[in-house]
Amino acid sequence: MKKKNSFIISLVLIPIMFVMIILASCGKTNLSNNSNEHNSTVKTEYTEEKYFEFSKMVEGYSVSLKEMPSSTTTIRIPNKYNNEPIIAIDENGFKDFTKITKIIIPNSVESIGDSAFSGCSSLESITIPFV
Repeated sequence: MKKKNSFIISLVLIPIMFVMIILASCGKTNLSNNSNEHNSTVKTEYTEEKYFEFSKMVEGYSVSLKEMPSSTTTIRIPNKYNNEPIIAIDENGFKDFTKITKIIIPNSVESIGDSAFSGCSSLESITIPFV
C-alpha cells in the first residue's frame, strides 16, 4: 500500500514540477486572457513590422523578433503581414530579449515554437486572446 501511495503522489508531483520549471525558465509569467486590456505605457509598445522577421508558410507567416529599441518593454505581434495572417511564433523567436515585460499575441496565431520566450527574464505577462 505504501508503494502505491508513493506512486500516486509521484504522478501528481512530476507534472506540477515540470510546469514550475517551464515558468521559471521564462521568468515571472502571467498568461492573461484579457483581450481588452489597455497598455498604460502605449509609447513603449512595439509593433513596427521592420523589427520583426517573417517567414512564409503555407497558410500565412511565422514571426520572430530581430531587434527592439531600448525604450521598448511591450511587444504586440502584428496579426497580418503582406495581407496574410501571422499563424505561428518561431522556435526561439523571442529568445534572450531580456527587456520584454509584456507580449500580446493576436488571435491569428495557431502555434508557438519551442523555447519561443526562453531567456526573457523580465517577462511578466503574455496576453493570449484566443485562449
